[in-house]
Order: sequence, then C-alpha cells, then structure tokens
Amino acid sequence: MAKLPFEITARHTSGSSAMFIAIVDGKEVATERYSLGASRRRHETARKWAADKRLCGNSSVTASDVEAELEALELRVKDDIDSAAREESGPVLERASYVDDAIIAELTWNWDSAAADFIVRNRETGETARARQLETASGIITPPAACDGIVTPGPGVEGAALLPSECDQRNCDDARLRRDIRGFIERYVELPGASVLIAVVYVLLTWVYDAFAELAYLGFRTADVGRGKSRALETVGTLCYRPLVVGGGSSAAATLRMLNAFGGTLLADEFDRSANTELGADLNRILNQGFQRQRPLIKCDGEDNAPRPFRCFGPKIFALRQQLGDDATESRTIFIHMQQRTRSDVPICLPHQKFHKEALAIRNRLLAWRFANLGKIKVDPRLAAPELEDRANQIGLPLLAVARSDAVRAQIVAALKEQQGAVAADRADSLPGAVFEAVLAVGEIGDEVRPGAVA
Repeated sequence: MAKLPFEITARHTSGSSAMFIAIVDGKEVATERYSLGASRRRHETARKWAADKRLCGNSSVTASDVEAELEALELRVKDDIDSAAREESGPVLERASYVDDAIIAELTWNWDSAAADFIVRNRETGETARARQLETASGIITPPAACDGIVTPGPGVEGAALLPSECDQRNCDDARLRRDIRGFIERYVELPGASVLIAVVYVLLTWVYDAFAELAYLGFRTADVGRGKSRALETVGTLCYRPLVVGGGSSAAATLRMLNAFGGTLLADEFDRSANTELGADLNRILNQGFQRQRPLIKCDGEDNAPRPFRCFGPKIFALRQQLGDDATESRTIFIHMQQRTRSDVPICLPHQKFHKEALAIRNRLLAWRFANLGKIKVDPRLAAPELEDRANQIGLPLLAVARSDAVRAQIVAALKEQQGAVAADRADSLPGAVFEAVLAVGEIGDEVRPGAVA
C-alpha cells in the first residue's frame, strides 16, 4: 500500500457511525461521515478522495490505497468503541451461573453453536432465552474459559463436567420428576433398602445447594470390591447439578481450579486410594472447608505466588472402601453401605449411549426445576431432630427441606443418626477415647486422678 500524501483521522460520532477527516498541512480539507463497516460508502469516499487534487496533487495514490487506510482506521475506531463499552459495563467475569433479583442464568451446552452458553430465566415472567454473555451491574458475565476440553456435551464425548443442554419446562412436575429420578437410579444400580430415597433427595439438593449455608456430603462405601459403589457414584452423580468428575489420576491443582471455575457437584471415585497423594491431601482440605459457605481454600497461586481464595463450597459425592480418617468430615457425610447385587435386571455393563441420553434428559428437566424452586426452598428449623447432635442437624436441615414427605425425612434422620453413632463409636475406640473412658472409670470428672490409676 502506497503512503498517502495526506493524513486521515476519525472520531466516533454516535452509534456505529464515525466522522473521517482528510488533513493536509494540519488543516481539514475533506470530511465524510458513514457507518463503520459500510463497504459501499467507504469505497465511494476512497474514490472521491483519490481524485481530489487538494489531497493527492499529482501523486500516484489510487482509490485502493485510500480505501485500505480507511478500512484500517475503521477497525481502530471500532476497537476504541468496544473498549469504552467494556469500561462502561465493568470487568469481564467468568462464571458458570449468575443469580440476582431479576434473572437466573445457568451454563448449558448449545448444540447449534457447539459451545457453552447461558440459559437465562426472567424471574418475573418465567420466560427463558439463550445468551452468550450477560451484562450485569457487576460486569460482563461470560462462560468459564475452562469450558474448552472440560465440558462433556453429550454421549460419546469425553470430558469432566456434565451440563444440561436446554430447559425442559414441559416435564418438571415435582412428583413426576422425583419418580423418574428414582426410576433412573434403580434401573442402573441397586441401592440397599430405602436408601434410594436419600439419593433422590440428594440429587435435588444439588440443584438448589446455593440456597443453603451448610451441606451434607453423600458417600457410597463398602470394604469389598464389586459391590457397585463406583456404579452408584456414576448413576447418582450424573443427574446432579453440574457434576465434576475427578479420579486418582487427576491433578490436585487442576481439580481445585475446575471446582473454583464451575462450582457444582464434585464426584470423587476411590477417594481413599488417593489419601496419601497430593490430590488426596487437597481433597481432604476441600472436604474440610467445602461443607459451609464463605470458607474458601487459600493457596498461593500465579507467577507472583500470592495467596488466593479458591471456592470449594458445594455438594460432594464420593465412593470409598475405608473411613475418611477425619471425624468432622465423617459426621457431615451420609453413607450408603453398598451390598452384593441381588437383582438380575441391573445391567452388569452400562449401555453408555442410552444411559447418558436418559441422564441428559433428566438434567434438562432438573434445570427447569431449579429455575422454579431456587429461592422457594428454605431451611426450616422446626424440622431439626432432637435425637441428632447440632452438627448433624446443621447439615441435615437442607436435605429435610428438599424432602417433601415425612417418610423420606424419617429415612434421612435415621441415616444421620446411624452415622452419628458410628463416629461416636470410632471416637471411643481411639486412643484419646480410651484414655477418657479410663478417667471416667477411675472417678468423676473433677476428682483428682493420678497417672498411675489409668496406666
């Protein structure tokens, strides 16, 4: 492109329009106003200015040279407009969901664009629409960059995060949805006794977990192999709110960043086998912090190695053979003890295409259920069970709020009471517990007890 014998500048006027100014020796000689990207007007302006002797004199500048300069200037003006708009709108924030008084927005997979975007529900009208980004008072909300390569769009595609693909409001009747969740679970795994009722409630809890300040965890445990704990984790977990799957081979740093970016439900298989690894140590920290809101995990991160908070609050489901090794986390977990399969209709091998297609359809209905129920389901202190300790009631009340029947609530309380008793028994069998029992055997607390008496 030949160098022009005159200067061209531009200033934004209004909307997508700009004024283009031709300057010779510091003086405005010609002006044209047109919309950015209007190729016809740009071409006409370039022809006019290339033929203007006041601008080009006897130079060999062509209309193509002038048009190229105008097009480059248009791009710079457009960038300036976009930058100003971003500054006015606030920072760009990566989020997997957004909730305020007017809207609820949830990350979904859009099959048409083959990318993650938001489904946004107007809380007043109930109408839903798709959006690639959200303009809010806090800034511009976009899907997490980590969606690329992490999100599983559907059956047959490997990934670590599962999303709904639409909001199915036609089939989100509460009673029918609960029946269909139970039917899906019972179709693919055999859970002992009435524990499937607890699993159904936990699935629903995950879809409104951000309405609560504390949460219980769910664990599938058995000391024997081949009892279906991994199958139970996959079957129940795939229906949960934004499930994130981690295993023993996962990186601790990647797991923490993924949880921080996506939130949702953490699924950890063979959790106890990772106990002595870096991942296991971080998972233990996540479990210790993640049952309660506003308790982020602080880690040094980035090139400056500065301390940064990582969000870890949310529902968590894990499969393991042994105890967690931490009384506090044990007491915050409802365990389902897996047993030998007795039903012949439960498939030994999952029909993955059918399984994931059915699960996606239920997640789409659960998204509509979340939209309809977030903000309506609240903790009711009157549901606290007097036979439970405060810690058990603390994490049990959200489950009891989601459960709609007294029979299901009784199952939840019984499970919490059983776990409470198991933790107390383990504590009594420990060395500190044995010492304490010996002290009690020698005399009442407050009496003088000599070391030789308990030796």
